[in-house]
Amino acid sequence: MVFFNHILSAFRPGYSCQTALLRVVEDWKIALDRGDHVAAILMDLSKAFDCIPHNLLVLKMRAYGLSDAATDLIHNYLSNRKQMVKIGDACSIWLEIIKGVPQGLILGPMIFYIFINDIVYFVEQSKLQLSR
Repeated sequence: MVFFNHILSAFRPGYSCQTALLRVVEDWKIALDRGDHVAAILMDLSKAFDCIPHNLLVLKMRAYGLSDAATDLIHNYLSNRKQMVKIGDACSIWLEIIKGVPQGLILGPMIFYIFINDIVYFVEQSKLQLSR
């Protein structure tokens, strides 16, 4: 079973952007009171759902202990999708979509959280706070 890291605030019951902001402000106040330096790096993750590689997502889901049936279901749902671009009467060729989560998918936020949940293991000597 996947347990989400506490730094993930959006799309979860009892968590919000306000929760993340309050947590960050409190962390900054504590650090400044100790005489530490405070800095912020802000990233725009608005297109992040479009960048999730399907194969890596499935591997992470399996690593978190999701069953083969669950990971196969998600993999089959995301696989064999194609897209094309049409401008006026001109159309591109159909290309397979190998990354990203379809827009409007209810599972989108959950899939994104599974994908980024382990980011905390790669950031040292800093505090992370993720919100939408």
